[in-house]
Formats: sequence, structure tokens, C-alpha cells
Amino acid sequence: MPLTAFTNRFEIKYLVETRRIDEIKAKLSDFFEPDPYSVADKGYYVYSIYYDSPRHKYYSEKREGQLTRIKPRLRTYLRTPEATPETFFLELKGRHNRIVLKRREKISRDLAHALLRPSRGALSPRDLESPTLSEFLFLAERYNLMPSVTVLYRREPFNAAFYSGLRITFDTRLQCSFLTRFNNPQHCFSEAIPFNYFVLELKYNNKIPRLFLDRLNQLELKQQSVSKFAVSLERCYDALQPRRYAL
Repeated sequence: MPLTAFTNRFEIKYLVETRRIDEIKAKLSDFFEPDPYSVADKGYYVYSIYYDSPRHKYYSEKREGQLTRIKPRLRTYLRTPEATPETFFLELKGRHNRIVLKRREKISRDLAHALLRPSRGALSPRDLESPTLSEFLFLAERYNLMPSVTVLYRREPFNAAFYSGLRITFDTRLQCSFLTRFNNPQHCFSEAIPFNYFVLELKYNNKIPRLFLDRLNQLELKQQSVSKFAVSLERCYDALQPRRYAL
């Protein structure tokens, strides 16, 4: 699908067969270099716990294509799927029309676990000084938010060598679980999308450079809206009541 230069947009996604990973990397290799946080240039695992209301407010807004929406989540990064989390982040990922904005704050292990409990636990005055946490608590109270699904995948990230703000990520082995805790063993997860597919994400500021855009169009990738949160929630319910979802 050919692209034109977008402005005021931050993210494009593609659902691609994993057999094309080496081809895509080779085609774009002169534009990118491995992210400095990538473990031995092989990436890392992203472990996210998403929140939603009992009636799945945020899931419904996504599927209905609401122009303004938000996704509250807790996130950590792992060297291996079985590793013990060391750092924790509270994130509010919002979208207004085509603009993606993310508020993110590093939080303590104790606070991360407290936010998974129905009572949220006892929060310190210092915790309550955080604008991100304050907004999350407001949303949680208003919509009775609870942890709804855990999402795990391997991310291999690359940053543009010459274009500031341009970034590409290869997200493979997308898995999900209804168990919303930070120590889920591997057997608790199931495929969110078949492992012979992966999510390619392109992130940038303002617009894509013309030279890179021409190279990207040569790959003839099909742009597709892929919400890891929505797909994972569907697949978890699918495991309870088997149905068939087309990619």
C-alpha cells in the first residue's frame, strides 16, 4: 500500500508474515541501527497489563473507532519471558484522531503490585503527587477499572541513524493471558495472533522522510490497524468460547 507523507501522526502498524522479517531488515538496514536497550542486539520482551471497565469501555472505543481514546496499562521489560521484572511503568497511551500521545512514569515495585489489587492499596503522599497516577486513579474510580488482560511479546527495536524521532519495531510471538500479574509462567499464555505473523510498527514525528518512504513502499506492505490490547482480549475470550477470527 503506497504511502504519502503524513504530518502530525506518530504511528503506523502492519501485520506481516514472519518469513519476511529478514527481507524487511535487509531492505531498510542502511536507515536504522539497533536500539541501545536491545539485549545483545536481539531485543527484549514487553510485558503489559491493560485495564478496562467491567463493560469493556476501552475495548469498545477501539473497535468502534472512537477518534479520542485512552489505554491505561502497567508495563515492564524482560530479558527473557521467565525473567523477574526489575522496573515498572504506569502508562496512559492516548490517541486523538491520528495523533498518539503517551504519558509514562516509572513507579516502584510495591506501587505496581498495589495497583493490581481492587483496593489499590495504601498510596503514599509522594505517589499522589504524580499527575500520571492521579489521572489513572481518577479514571479507575470513575469507570471501576480493573486489570483485564496481560500481553507479552518479543520486541526488536531500531532507531533511525540519521532521522530524529524515526523508529521501527518488530514485535513477534504476541501472547496473552487473563491472569493479570507480573509473574505469569509461560504455560499461562496463548497466541494472540498466530506466531507466523508479527506486528511491524513505524513511529515518527511530524512526517516520514521522503527517501525512507520510497524504500518502505518498495516492500508493498499492507497497513493495518492492530491493537495488541483488543486482539489479546478477543483471543482470551476466544479460548473460553471458541470462535474463528480472520486476520
